[in-house]
Amino acid sequence: LQKTPSIDVMDAMGSHIRIDTHRMIVKRILPRPFDAINGEWLSNKSRYSCDGLAQQRLDQPYVKKNNTWTPVSWENAFHEIQQSLTKHKELAAIAGPLVDCESTLVLKDILTSLKCTHFECRPEGVYIDARTRGAYTFNSTIAGIDHADVALLIGTDLRREAPLLAARLRQRYLTGDLKVAYMGPDLKENNLTHAYHDLGNTVTVLDDLMNNTHSFSPILSSANYPLIIVGETALKGEQGLFILNKIHNLLQTFKGIQPHWNGYNFLAQSAGLVGALDMGFISHATHNSLEDIYAKVEAGHITWVYLHGADELDFDRLKKAFKVYQGHHGDKGAMHADVILPGAAYTEKEATYTNMEGRAQRTYAALNPPGMAKNDVTLLFELARHLNIALPYSNVEGVRQKMAAHHKAYEHVGTLQSHSLEALGLEGSITRPSFEPYEQENYMTNSISRHSQIMAQCEKIHGGLNHGK
Repeated sequence: LQKTPSIDVMDAMGSHIRIDTHRMIVKRILPRPFDAINGEWLSNKSRYSCDGLAQQRLDQPYVKKNNTWTPVSWENAFHEIQQSLTKHKELAAIAGPLVDCESTLVLKDILTSLKCTHFECRPEGVYIDARTRGAYTFNSTIAGIDHADVALLIGTDLRREAPLLAARLRQRYLTGDLKVAYMGPDLKENNLTHAYHDLGNTVTVLDDLMNNTHSFSPILSSANYPLIIVGETALKGEQGLFILNKIHNLLQTFKGIQPHWNGYNFLAQSAGLVGALDMGFISHATHNSLEDIYAKVEAGHITWVYLHGADELDFDRLKKAFKVYQGHHGDKGAMHADVILPGAAYTEKEATYTNMEGRAQRTYAALNPPGMAKNDVTLLFELARHLNIALPYSNVEGVRQKMAAHHKAYEHVGTLQSHSLEALGLEGSITRPSFEPYEQENYMTNSISRHSQIMAQCEKIHGGLNHGK
């Protein structure tokens, strides 16, 4: 077996892995020890979803004609895109969960030169504050859990969303030096594997904690290193910004923000999210623009949409737009596209992914993309040349220099930067009484795992448990 060190992208942990290949097929993925993130462990989805890398791959460009996809050359695919741009009004671009930093930045530069102003990389309906980097990263760091004395989990199904993080929290709990509380929807069979204070699913508990009228307030007040982990479920809807503001006030009241300690931790669920936010792949820092894109497509204002590995969308609301899909699997986005550009999976390219802590890390190519598929940055450079767009760089090193200009985290890959948190969320009145229930899918959360037979079997078993079977 050929062994290649790399980084996992099945969640936002950024676990260190080894990819074992034989005859251009990924045979297995194993953990590489790295104490700061995954120790010696790896989640089941990261380890066993690799069979999905060989299924339903996009291996050549396609153009849709008369509701039929026709295989074409790269030249013809780029020409079709060029022709489509002459017929359309406003443009939009949406990035999916597995995008790397380099291709995201290049795509934004290409579309900005075409006067595109509609960008979004945040999950549908999730309002993540992107005004400062500390608002969307795991600031206490994964290893910092070992120093926490109180942990408050808000709207996160930790064992599903970040199982290795849940294991690290349990490891700290077993020392006897950590007290844990949870507020959010019913965890069902995903209950934490240690004792915790269940604060219920009422948003007003945040006010009770602030006012010292809740039974958990004295415990939080006695903490020297409190950490709060906020899941995407807590930020559903515009009121998620108001909840963030209350969490910020809570942190300031209970030693959560100190010169040597930042207790605010946003739990990103996808490997591409933090990097895409760093690259500025958004239209508005606090407002999730996806609903605006949907509405403008339906109204006929946006008539052209670029889907950069974006599959988790309401495609009925995008049906009026001309759609270009760049990705590595024949997933939902490809099925609704007018032009398909086959890219490379994370096992087939050297690319930068930024984990939930804000740590930039590199994947390395263990094999080549299948058929006519290309590395994503190479693909976009060729598209720019075909569209006669002059980019401010000529190679991937130039792209990385611009990435470093965006954030210091990209100057030295693998290192961490501390972040301040002067503001978080917006002031406003919260009218919803509780958090929304969690999504039930655990294993089939991206285009690779959705095509894994092993993950399908896991989801079948897990779904049965959810329904009491």
